[in-house]
Amino acid sequence: MILVDKMLWFLPPHKIRVISIQIFSPIDSKISTSLRKKWMIASFLSLVALGGYPQDSTNDNQALGSKPVKKRTLSPLRLSNVPAQWSAYWSPDNNHITYTDWTTTQENGKNREWNWDIYVMESDGTDVVNLTNHPSVDIDSHWAPNGKQLCFSSNRDGDFDIYTMDSTGSGLTNITNTSVDEFYPRWSPDGHKIAFLSPQNEKMDIYILDLRTRSSINLTNHSANDSDPSWSPSSDKLVFTSDRDGNQEIYEIMIDGTGLKRLTYTTADESAAAYSHDERYIAFNSDRDGLGPKRYGYVQNYVMKSDGTESKRISLVPTGGNAQLNWSRNDDRLLFSSWRGGDRGIYTINVDGTNEQRISPTTICDFMQITLEQDATTSIALYNKARLKDPNALFFTGGILERLAFELMDKKRIDEAIQILELYQAEDPDSESPQNALLVAYKLKGVDAPPYPKEIVNMILRNFNEGMVSLRTLMDRYPKWYLVNANELLELSKFLSEEGKLGNTLILLEFTLEKYPENTKVMDALSDTHQKLGNWPKARYYLEKILKIEPENKKVTQRIEVLKSTN
Repeated sequence: MILVDKMLWFLPPHKIRVISIQIFSPIDSKISTSLRKKWMIASFLSLVALGGYPQDSTNDNQALGSKPVKKRTLSPLRLSNVPAQWSAYWSPDNNHITYTDWTTTQENGKNREWNWDIYVMESDGTDVVNLTNHPSVDIDSHWAPNGKQLCFSSNRDGDFDIYTMDSTGSGLTNITNTSVDEFYPRWSPDGHKIAFLSPQNEKMDIYILDLRTRSSINLTNHSANDSDPSWSPSSDKLVFTSDRDGNQEIYEIMIDGTGLKRLTYTTADESAAAYSHDERYIAFNSDRDGLGPKRYGYVQNYVMKSDGTESKRISLVPTGGNAQLNWSRNDDRLLFSSWRGGDRGIYTINVDGTNEQRISPTTICDFMQITLEQDATTSIALYNKARLKDPNALFFTGGILERLAFELMDKKRIDEAIQILELYQAEDPDSESPQNALLVAYKLKGVDAPPYPKEIVNMILRNFNEGMVSLRTLMDRYPKWYLVNANELLELSKFLSEEGKLGNTLILLEFTLEKYPENTKVMDALSDTHQKLGNWPKARYYLEKILKIEPENKKVTQRIEVLKSTN
């Protein structure tokens, strides 16, 4: 586990790679005051490249056995800003998987904020159910060995506490209810204990809660950061991650605190160890093969003997990484989460590295794939079908949609780009990116362009500096297709001038002249604005620029003479 001296915000995503327990602030308003003072919240996201990359994992020890996993098709679509399915664990009855994902709440038909909830689905990825569906942050679910209950962490009562509930979502009970924060609960195979994490004394330790007495002990109690507890099948020991020797390695410890043993010895970061059911092997995550820059999170799945020897890599994900391993009951397959090129999903794989299958619901990346490989009509039909099932589901972020649209434009598929963008614009008319991309698409198609994007205008009027940054970025990014013409910018500058915002008017007009250096109307407006500000030399300067382009312009000549006499 890694602690940092500031919160890691999920948006915008930064190129930060953190293995094991992560510092995480999913929703600002829901973070406890005590944790702000301690600089940390334990959860299971690391932020990689363009999105979040969770890396918490441990062994369920009651996992899917012989039931075959059906290969999924490309429908139905799962609608979400950024796919974030993680912390996935098989149930003891071989039929279900619990995991953490985010949802959105809506206000007046618009998405208001993201929210983390606990889900359960069939082991083939179908019949997804939101069990918690609560405005708090609910994360880190794990099965009881009887398969009838789940434990998870939630801040619904203020600080993060450990809760249990029935596998249907009923029977909610706060089993810690303390003034400190507890995370990452893991139910022991014998059903009597729950291991969890708590960031006391500004470090993370592993605790064990006895469910019969409701008393807990600090198992690790070390000055380093300890995380990722995972029970042995016999419930007499755990494997965990610790940075006590400099970098993150895998350790083993008896539940009475004795028998500490280091299992891995590398200069890489190891994490998320999980025992096989026969206790002969341990699966874990590592970047030890150096398959990519550490900050980009190229973390792979490995299996080693339970004494730490004979490790072998069983996955190769060149554009992302894996996390959250747990074993099938007969120890022939592993369940894990994977971040691949902007898409987070749940997968299974044979322990020899063969027969990898995705089993989580189809995501936005699949929408993009269907659009590019087939056509927009097909992908939109799948989208509409999904919306019928979940009217409140969130669609794309503007950035993702803009990227898809411009890729279609590059392929000369302008009509399809317009289809995608008009769909999104109808869903969220205030979003900036689809409107800007639509204007480009219309101009490429050779039809009358829609009016200047409302959102940019509103941004300039609401916050001039931010709006100008957006406008400049927009026009610099697409120099082949000026998204606004000089007349549109002049109209906006006229409005600012009438509002008495002459300084802002000058900035906008100077930007416009930079883009349209021969436009005499812009020069005239600049001269007029400087004259209102009493800057006669500048006013005369822009009129003289007009004369260089239009030497026979008598009106401008007369205005120059008037300014000379006034000055």
